[in-house]
Amino acid sequence: MSFVYAQKIGQSIAIFADTKITFDTGAPHFFGPETEKRVRQFGMIKNIIVSKNFCICFAGNNILYANELLQQINSVSLEQILQLALNINRKDIANGAEFIVCYADKTTQLIYQIKDGVCEELPLAWVGSCQAFNYFQGVRHGVYRQNIESNIPYSYEVLTGTASFIPENSTYENLLNNFYKTVFDCGDDSVGGFVVPILFDQKTNQFWYKGYCRSFSRMKVTSRGLSMPMYQGSPDGAYSILFYHSPQNVGIYIPQNQWGIIYNHYRPNSDDYHISQTASFLTPYAIKMNQLDFYVQTGAHGMSPPGFLGIDPDRIEDYLARVWHYKDNPELAILYIDKAIEIIEQQHREEWRYSELLSIRHNIQAGL
Repeated sequence: MSFVYAQKIGQSIAIFADTKITFDTGAPHFFGPETEKRVRQFGMIKNIIVSKNFCICFAGNNILYANELLQQINSVSLEQILQLALNINRKDIANGAEFIVCYADKTTQLIYQIKDGVCEELPLAWVGSCQAFNYFQGVRHGVYRQNIESNIPYSYEVLTGTASFIPENSTYENLLNNFYKTVFDCGDDSVGGFVVPILFDQKTNQFWYKGYCRSFSRMKVTSRGLSMPMYQGSPDGAYSILFYHSPQNVGIYIPQNQWGIIYNHYRPNSDDYHISQTASFLTPYAIKMNQLDFYVQTGAHGMSPPGFLGIDPDRIEDYLARVWHYKDNPELAILYIDKAIEIIEQQHREEWRYSELLSIRHNIQAGL
């Protein structure tokens, strides 16, 4: 199943989805073995930004129906998208796919719910697990406490996010907290994985995957009293999720085990690109890498970290060390020398190194 929720907030739209995928149909046959392994572990993106003003979300027992819609949305109108989604939903109402279609620009914000053979425009919509939705409503109305039932004894949850870009940011944050609690604690095994939030930004006139940081850590006693670091190490049983701000793909970093996860159209085996039945999905690519590498390499694709990064991103020496590390890979090395140059240009410090770094960059560029 799944759980996806969308709601108008002022002149914006907020959309939330989980990532868990359960393979109850023939869908596994339409992924290559490595891609299927990653999807089983990290799930998929179910709220997909298909253009700066359109977002399509899906839930249901057969993801192939969702791919069928995503394959047909290029160069079609909103009305055509809604009709396509309704036709697909009516093929198999009991075990097919349900959809939420969102459109937003500076003057218009629309949410459409397509399920049970009906297409409706609504101020809020949900698809997927009824159990999860009922639990979500219970959290919103105070039936359940908002804090997540962490498996770390005597622990608390700490959260931060990227800078707000809507006046009603507190409403958005409450919805995110409620949805997070629901995904972790609603009791429906078909709902889980990461929480993926989307928010429409009036200033840039586009949907964004909205960055956040969630950390679960054990309380510690210090000379100043009780304290909880933003994140601790894995020996403490703590873990953190750094969800990167992005206009298209999804980036998640877990510092404790140094896992970087990117959801995009990349497939690990070239044969996977010929599998049309699942070609439109954003699937996970996971790799062990240090946090500076994830920060720099995702930044090259338009992603930015949430407000709390956990490392010092302004140490020029760290970038120069990575330039040397990637000396045999100029496409990566140039990303790090560019960051070092950017720090000097923006912060006007260590300017005596500027000409040297430009020379290094020139040599790397020659290698390209």
